[in-house]
Amino acid sequence: MPSIRKIKQRIEAYKSTVALLNNKIRRLETKVGGGSENLQDSIEEGEIRKKTKEKRKRRLDECSNEIKLLDIEDKAKNSMPDALKEIFDTFNIMDHSEIRRIFLKLLPYLDNSLKYVILHDIILFSRDLDKYSLVYSILYHDAIEKDGSEVSDVLETIYYYSIAEEAVDGLKSRCISILEKYAGRPVFIDGQVAAEVFDAVTSIRLYSKVLDWCWTYNEFIRDILHPELKKPDGAFAVLVLSAIYAEWTKSLSPHKSLEYVIQILDKVAGVGTGEEIIPSMHSIEAQLASAIMLRQFRPGASVKWHRKRTDDAPLETSRLIDDVWKISFL
Repeated sequence: MPSIRKIKQRIEAYKSTVALLNNKIRRLETKVGGGSENLQDSIEEGEIRKKTKEKRKRRLDECSNEIKLLDIEDKAKNSMPDALKEIFDTFNIMDHSEIRRIFLKLLPYLDNSLKYVILHDIILFSRDLDKYSLVYSILYHDAIEKDGSEVSDVLETIYYYSIAEEAVDGLKSRCISILEKYAGRPVFIDGQVAAEVFDAVTSIRLYSKVLDWCWTYNEFIRDILHPELKKPDGAFAVLVLSAIYAEWTKSLSPHKSLEYVIQILDKVAGVGTGEEIIPSMHSIEAQLASAIMLRQFRPGASVKWHRKRTDDAPLETSRLIDDVWKISFL
């Protein structure tokens, strides 16, 4: 009998599929002049596809969007996070003219860090590169204001890719270069993910979303990341895999590729059959890079892991585990 977790995953996957199909039906009906034909696409559950089953918000009528445009400037003055949340709730169903008008209204109130957040969220939650290039060109009329981070380079590279001035192989090589550059660096410092590591992991996650799950799993994880994961002290690679799993499990239906990934993370942490906590060949830092992700998806196993490792470890290691355990995952 399937576990409760798997049943819940299937329910969410079915809901996501229905929402996506309804959205496609509406678009197709619009193309044929609003006809009432029952138009459907056949989508196989769990298929690795170029376009994933993204969760969509319900469509608002045109009047609501016009009201939003009138109110958005006032809302931005009072609370920019609330204004941005409202925009992204319906971003996927906005047309380009609406997006242009809204972000031109917001532009005077956006500092560089907020511009980064907006572009970051478009990639993760929309993955519409035409809309990404539109917003990017509004936020940065001449060139992006770089802050020296890996993310700033990624945002720029993805923009050039979106306007066909950067080849897909360029994105792949840049993603791999980040992994090679940061492999072996300490992941946790003073109970936090090191700032440069967080920057690098975020950058790889962004490239992954643009390059799709097919490339991420078949090439990046299996060919590039896997050798690093076999190293006992490969905490950075483990954190990258954790971030990739946490990101893609939101939008993909249950699939054997996702199961394979979480099995790797179980093995790193030392989570065995029946969630028994067993010895691991990996360093405690690498185990933590897995365990703080498992906490979201296998809370029972993560609680057992934390108890077992803190009970068995020397005092200094136990304190390290407790400090890192307070981290809210990516």
